[in-house]
This record gives sequence, C-alpha cells and structure tokens, in this order.
Amino acid sequence: MTTSAHSHKVQELLDWTRGTLANALALGAHVDQIRIARISPIAGSQPSDVVFFFSKEYRDDMLLANPGVLVTAEPFVGPIEKSGH
Repeated sequence: MTTSAHSHKVQELLDWTRGTLANALALGAHVDQIRIARISPIAGSQPSDVVFFFSKEYRDDMLLANPGVLVTAEPFVGPIEKSGH
C-alpha cells in the first residue's frame, strides 16, 4: 500500500472506528506494516484501498469489492469470512 505523510497504521483506523479487521487472516502477520493512505467506496475498491462496511445496505457492493483492508463491525466478520471476501 502507498505510504505518505498522511498515511495511518491499520490499528489506528481500528481504534478510531472501533471496527474489526475483517480480512485479518488474509493479511497475515504483516498487517502491522501496512499503511493506509486512501479510503475508498466499497464497490470498485482496489488492493491499495481501505473500505468501511458497517451496514447491510451495502452488502451487494461487497460483490464488487477488492479492498486491501476491510474494516467492519464484529457481527459482520463471520459472514464476510465465510463468503470469501
């Protein structure tokens, strides 16, 4: 992911949003080295983007998503992991 003067660590974003990293298993141990510089809409997101998913209203957008980092609420983590996203 892109590093810039305005980038943030994944854990900083999780702390600010009180979210859970939904794709932690996919990111593996190197998650602490990832810096986030861009927030993206869910649909059309790319591996260099972070997206936030906190509403079932946007679940169809998840089919078009490919974010590098996905932050969500705990109740969504299990279903997202089972779906492969």
